[in-house]
Amino acid sequence: INDDDDEVDIVEPPETKRPRMQTTNQSESDDIEVLQSNVSNPLTLYPHPRHTCAVHVFNPLAKTNEAYCPKCYCYVCDTLASECEMWMEHCNAHDKDIKWIARRACRRE
Repeated sequence: INDDDDEVDIVEPPETKRPRMQTTNQSESDDIEVLQSNVSNPLTLYPHPRHTCAVHVFNPLAKTNEAYCPKCYCYVCDTLASECEMWMEHCNAHDKDIKWIARRACRRE
């Protein structure tokens, strides 16, 4: 550092690589897709199905996955986990099990 220099040099921050956005052909869908976030894990702030919770890790082999965060919702009922009337059963629901996929489809009809 040169103390005799009265000039101020403005230094631009280095460019960071941003993840490329993937495009899909789902223009007919009404779903919202989060492409980028400035939080460490958006699943702690946004509503999410219980099986994707970042606060209480889901284990499909566990006897129960009843613990949930305030943002968890029931995969079957599509309501907040705290409002699901069958939570003790639905807490184990996830999108990789055909049984739960079928139950979710029946509730939506």
